[in-house]
Formats: sequence, C-alpha cells, structure tokens
Amino acid sequence: MWYFSTRRKIPSKDLIDHLGALVRLVSPFAGNGSRLRELRDVMERENLKAHVTCFCHGPPGANEPSIPIVLSEQLRRIPADIQVDFAIE
Repeated sequence: MWYFSTRRKIPSKDLIDHLGALVRLVSPFAGNGSRLRELRDVMERENLKAHVTCFCHGPPGANEPSIPIVLSEQLRRIPADIQVDFAIE
C-alpha cells in the first residue's frame, strides 16, 4: 500500500489545490507522458489499484466540494477512482 497525504504539504484549504498536487506528482504536464505509461504498466503487471479519497469538512449547510472535470479526468487516466468523504463540522 502506498499512502500520500497533502495535508502538511499544501497550505491551502482548497480541495482543488490538494488534488492538483497529486496530479502533478503522478502525471506531470511536461514531458511525453512516459511517466504515466510507466505507472500504468506497473499497476497492470502487479495488479494494483489506485484510489483517491478526499477527506474534507465544512460548516453546517455547506455543500460537498465538487472536483473539476479536468482534474478528475487526469486522475482517471492513471486509472484511479475518486471518492469524496465530506463531513459537517
């Protein structure tokens, strides 16, 4: 199991900033996409699955944050499923 948390690495409280950091880690915009292909190859060879779980919270009445399509599409290219775990404070 590999676990990566952005909690102490990204000072922002915006979920988009945290997901952006994860996307940059596994799928940098520069280059020819070889890093992503290598990751998919390892995942297939070792029968690995990727799960992105977003733990976030908000005040009473707050809406669950939405994940921009561009970020969700990039994470699905890994492929990774995405789950938002939203709690009211």
